[in-house]
Amino acid sequence: MKKRSSLFLIMIILVSLGVGIRGIAADTDTLLDSNNLSSMSSITGDVTFPFPKTLKLSGDNYWNMTDLLDVNETLDNIPSFTKSGITAYTGNDLVPQISANRYLVNVTLINATIYDDHDIIGEGEIYFNVTINGNFTETERYGANNDETLDLNLGVFNYWCLTLDINVEVWDDDTFPDPDDALGVYSNNIGTPTSQNISGLTDIGDAKVWLEIEVLDTAAGVTADFLADGCKPYLYFTDETTQTEEADEVFARVLAGNDPVKGKTVLCIQYIYYWGSEYFPTPINIQFHEDDYEEFLIFIDPNDWTNPYRYVFDDGSYVSNTRSQRIAIWENSPTSSILDTEAYVSEELTPLLGDNYTASYKIFNLDEATQENRSGLSGITTMNILVQSSFHNFQEGPPGLLDFVTTELGYGYSIDELNDSIIKEFYQRHYHAFEEGLWFISFLGVDTPKVNPFTFDVMGTFAFPYLTNAYPNVVDDIDRFQKANKNFVNYEYELELTTALLLKARYTITAPDAVNPGDEFDATIEVEILEDETEIALIYISSSMER
Repeated sequence: MKKRSSLFLIMIILVSLGVGIRGIAADTDTLLDSNNLSSMSSITGDVTFPFPKTLKLSGDNYWNMTDLLDVNETLDNIPSFTKSGITAYTGNDLVPQISANRYLVNVTLINATIYDDHDIIGEGEIYFNVTINGNFTETERYGANNDETLDLNLGVFNYWCLTLDINVEVWDDDTFPDPDDALGVYSNNIGTPTSQNISGLTDIGDAKVWLEIEVLDTAAGVTADFLADGCKPYLYFTDETTQTEEADEVFARVLAGNDPVKGKTVLCIQYIYYWGSEYFPTPINIQFHEDDYEEFLIFIDPNDWTNPYRYVFDDGSYVSNTRSQRIAIWENSPTSSILDTEAYVSEELTPLLGDNYTASYKIFNLDEATQENRSGLSGITTMNILVQSSFHNFQEGPPGLLDFVTTELGYGYSIDELNDSIIKEFYQRHYHAFEEGLWFISFLGVDTPKVNPFTFDVMGTFAFPYLTNAYPNVVDDIDRFQKANKNFVNYEYELELTTALLLKARYTITAPDAVNPGDEFDATIEVEILEDETEIALIYISSSMER
């Protein structure tokens, strides 16, 4: 709809709708007589009024290509490192899926009677290997003849547990190269610990042992830290250096979520082992890189919580795969060959870890495990794990014939809480890894980070193959990042910008057709703004320079 208005235009148009302009006719022979004053005519036309404005702009922009990596922005957009539908338990959180009492138990090896010391001349050199809930203790040597009783009173176990699995091996120590003589094994399994004394003969009857069980405290329910510490793997090492044998820190949390294979809610204990550095084996003995991480997963069905149904770790066996790119999955399935599958990174972590990649894995039949399993401190079954070489790759234990340099840490390490703050700190170390870049190991023929980034997807534990290690993706990203490092784009520009408002209007002048000299008359001028035809014009001249 058009609006109607009236106005003056530079002293010529005085506008007001319905308002006249008083005029006096000039003396001219061409004017009509006074009888025609009442005859009025209108003249209509269009006019454009330009309103120009000129603006000049200049400036420059600087982009450093390395600034494009914003780890903190990515991490700030992740409210929790636990996927929807999964619950994380840490510290003193009760894990409601397992309803059981736990007991603080102290076990003492009181004494032992030796019926056959296995020495023909003189007394035997008797010692005991005591394993209670997987915790191993080797005693000192005691002299004893046949039918003698040794008063020992040795504390061999003190821990919170759900059940007790007791094994006492009795040995006679013989001088090398003769092998030690076995006097047999005494075993006892106690489902619910109670304060009592127990005793029994070894399986071959050459000795008898007495033990005291004391229940010092009882608590209802299972906490996350109890479950993580009570199920942690029993560790051996074949490390060829002295700097990096034991992990500097070990973190764990308990996750409850749906396992598609089971079709039900299960528990996953997620462990992260951290070393501050990694070294080449002797005799090179130089630092390979800073920071190193390994992940270990234990899956538990709450309906059968004493026997986990799956163990997963990154297998570094020298025999099968020296470069540790194979995931070992121990579960109740037939053993497979080494296979490939697509591993998918959680969407929230793809800015840091990249997208899907090809992962190699092998399934091992847990039903056929022999020495690989042992009772955990809690009484729940766990695994013997060998930290294979100074590169810290895992392999099922105990050590084999090819593992010449070994030490036994067992359960002698502590577990810290793996919470969102710790996980965020791990991922934030990407900055350091990307800044330091890669270096080429000529005799291995590979580029490796000077600082190893944290490349595990901690959110994807319930999706096959369960352990997602996007190391190849991140190494490629570091390489591309370093190529862009110290490169920049500097963009300078000048811009002259002219804008014009082209206001269009339609005028109508109404006046008498004729007047006589000296006559007074009224004339009207109407102006209509044509909004639909109003235009804005933009004219610009730019120049730029890129460096």
